[in-house]
Amino acid sequence: MAYNGGPNGSTFTPISTYAGLSADLRRQLAETKIESATEKTATAEEADLFLPIAPGGDTALFCGLLVHLAEAHALDYRYIDAHTSGF
Repeated sequence: MAYNGGPNGSTFTPISTYAGLSADLRRQLAETKIESATEKTATAEEADLFLPIAPGGDTALFCGLLVHLAEAHALDYRYIDAHTSGF
């Protein structure tokens, strides 16, 4: 999965490089492009999924995503335990 948030982004960021996601989830989402922004941009046209959000809504989106990943046991808890405190 690659994610691009905001109208100023010109390329997708590969989520698979983000620490904390399980290897299984990284493999499942390897080819998905997701864009979130307040308006549809040229980059959004390339996305598999466009999420129109209100200004400032990216924080709520990522909080919801984190909760979903935690509930689905899709996080790499060994990495999180080794690199964070109080998670």
